Amino acid sequence: MRSPVLADRPKCLQELKTAIAKRELRLTPALEKVARQALEKPDIIAFESAAAIARRCGVATSALTRLARCCGFSSFREMKKFFQHNLRARAVHSSHASHERGPQRSGWLDR
Repeated sequence: MRSPVLADRPKCLQELKTAIAKRELRLTPALEKVARQALEKPDIIAFESAAAIARRCGVATSALTRLARCCGFSSFREMKKFFQHNLRARAVHSSHASHERGPQRSGWLDR
C-alpha cells in the first residue's frame, strides 16, 4: 500500500530511487515532477537554491519542502545535505575505483 511519507529516512540515493520507482509514496504531480528531476540530476538538489529548483521544475518552492517531508526528511535543507553527502560519497568511490585500475592509456601519446 502506498503511503504519503516514507517511514524512515533513506540511507542512500538508490534507496530513495527504489521507493519512488516502486511508488511507495503518494506524490502529487508537482512533487513527482521534482522527484523525477532530483533522481535524474541529483546535483540540482545538492547545489542549486530552492528557488532555482522550483523554477526549473515549474513548481512553488513549498513543493520542495513537501517532497522532503514525504521522503522522510525533516526539511528541504536536510534533504539537500543528504544529496550532497551521497554525491560526495559517489565521487570518492569513483575516484578510488579509477585509482585502483591504474593509469589509463589514452592512445597516441602512449605509443
